[in-house]
Amino acid sequence: MIDFLFAFIWLIILVWPAQKFITWVASFLHKNLPKNTPILPNLPLETVKAQIKMKHGYANPKETILAVRSAVTISGIITVLIQWHLLVPVIVWVILICILISFIDVK
Repeated sequence: MIDFLFAFIWLIILVWPAQKFITWVASFLHKNLPKNTPILPNLPLETVKAQIKMKHGYANPKETILAVRSAVTISGIITVLIQWHLLVPVIVWVILICILISFIDVK
C-alpha cells in the first residue's frame, strides 16, 4: 500500500520534467526533420501545443486530455527508470489517471 503512495508522489513530482522532456523532443524533431513527415513526429508537436494551450487556460477538452495523458505517461516512464520496484503501482496509477481524464466532456 505504501508503494502506491510513493508511486503517486513520484508521478506528481515528475510531471514538470516530463513536460520539459516532451517539449525538448518536439523541438528536436521540428528542427531536424523535414516538414511533411509521417504522423509520429507530429504527435510530440501536437502534445506541446496542447500543453501550452492548457497552461494559458484556453485548451479545449481534447487538447487537455492529450496534454495530461502524455505528461503522466512520460512521468510514469521516468519514475520506473528511477524506482524500478514501483513498476506495478506506477502502471496502475497511469492507467487510472488516463481513464479518469477521458471522462472530460468532448463534444
